[in-house]
Amino acid sequence: MRYEIKPKRVRVVSQHIVILTTILFVLAVIHVQNAESFTSHKKRFWRHVPISCGDTITTDTSLFTDLDCSGHSGGAALTLQEGANLNMNGKKIIGNSDINCIEIRGDGVKIREGTVTQCDYGIRVRSDRNMITSVKISDSDNVGLRIDGNENRITSVKVSNSNDIGLRISGDENMITSAKVSGSDDRGIRIDGNENLLIWCTVTDNHTQGIKINGGSGNKISSTKVRDNCRDGIEIEGDENRIFFNDVENNGNPDTCAGFEEKYKPWSMPGSMYWPAPKITKSNTTVAGAIRAASVPIGL
Repeated sequence: MRYEIKPKRVRVVSQHIVILTTILFVLAVIHVQNAESFTSHKKRFWRHVPISCGDTITTDTSLFTDLDCSGHSGGAALTLQEGANLNMNGKKIIGNSDINCIEIRGDGVKIREGTVTQCDYGIRVRSDRNMITSVKISDSDNVGLRIDGNENRITSVKVSNSNDIGLRISGDENMITSAKVSGSDDRGIRIDGNENLLIWCTVTDNHTQGIKINGGSGNKISSTKVRDNCRDGIEIEGDENRIFFNDVENNGNPDTCAGFEEKYKPWSMPGSMYWPAPKITKSNTTVAGAIRAASVPIGL
């Protein structure tokens, strides 16, 4: 006897085949995605490996406890190469005067949200296009933060109590925003490079100049508070630097610094160029002696 398949049953069987095929396809896609996810996120598992003093980091990494490297020798507490993304999670790296807390040697490195303290250099940047955000650097035996590379972005960094310079910029086209630099035994900020931008920063209570442009050109300092430093608020040696819309006051005042004996008066330095004092001008002074330049005038 011949069995005849009715059109309705054919449609039902076809629908089942389509559904089954779709399910198999989805399962295959999920399997491939899981395999790719495992491969592409291998580095995520690396985050949970304990970090030791002297390590070199090349991937996403988080600190879950403070890293005490006060007894470490023979290199930086941490070295960051290309691909490193260090989330400090509010933790500390503690060093000693013979090592740097963090050395950045690869391009495109990111560091955020932590404290480095008691090292020779707190952080030294030797490469380009890195980002440092919301990091505190304190009690460095030498420079708190030194930037030798180019096109780095530094945001909301606090540098305090360096035995030499707080922040030194030797590279070009770096951008420093919302930084606070205080308590350095020498200058708060020294700029040796070219076309760097310093904006919305605060520079206070440093033992010589608040900021010194030490021969670079094309640098810009804007919307920055430079107060209560023992010598000039801002000293400039270089060409075509732009200094505008800053709040520069009470610098070069011996009464500001305990034990300050030089009786330094920046506005009376021989051969200096000095602009007197409207509240906001293209040459940025708010009080006499706030800014001293040794070469080409500044302006917008």
